[in-house]
Amino acid sequence: MNYKRKKLALSALAISALFFLSAGVTLAAENKKTEPTECNFGDKIQSLELIQNNAKLGESEKIKAELQIRKQILRQIISCSSEEARLLKLKLTDTSIVDRLVEKLKLNLITEINQAVDYYQNKNSQIDNLGIWGSKNMAQQILDWRRGNYAQLIERTANLVAWNNNQGMIGVAEIRLAETKKDLEVEIDNQKIQEVMDEAETNLTKAKTLNQRAREALLNSNNNSINYLEIIKQSLESLGKMYDNFFEIKELATDT
Repeated sequence: MNYKRKKLALSALAISALFFLSAGVTLAAENKKTEPTECNFGDKIQSLELIQNNAKLGESEKIKAELQIRKQILRQIISCSSEEARLLKLKLTDTSIVDRLVEKLKLNLITEINQAVDYYQNKNSQIDNLGIWGSKNMAQQILDWRRGNYAQLIERTANLVAWNNNQGMIGVAEIRLAETKKDLEVEIDNQKIQEVMDEAETNLTKAKTLNQRAREALLNSNNNSINYLEIIKQSLESLGKMYDNFFEIKELATDT
């Protein structure tokens, strides 16, 4: 009974390993609508549980059959994780950055992703020599490593891409504001239009200030007290308010 409980715990470990994998794959392959077939572990986990609960199999037969499936699951986890890292690296490589320090961070992240691939390849080379408990330990090692290291790498990559996208939108908003002011040179004497235009400039300035704070947080990854995504959210909200100002200005100009 004690051995059976341990085996069920190993099954739970495999399930948890699959669960933590999915979040990273989703981020790295954000345009994919379905999970790749080779990353669907449901059948193998079910087979593992059937073996563990098969009273007709002797202990040595169970161990042999269970070990074979465990190794298959480990290989699939490593294969999917490596593909995840490849997609994450591709996302970064395709991100064009003007800011010199952020570009340096991007290159550092790419180096860390390459190191992650090396980690997976090293683990994959060890699988053939594993026993039951060795397979358990490797699964736990990969899980702990992802939680302690790779999850942060995914988050930092997502933050960089989010900041860069926001920076691009701010650039577009600056151009739009300048064009709007130029188009309304005659109506700018209208006090209400001037007030709304001033508000638009204030919202743009706030968006830029917040994005600058996000940049500082991005470059200072050791400061965990900063809610990075909240700063980006507030910056985007300020941009949204600025565009609301544009619509209001357009209506006021039409009525003038």
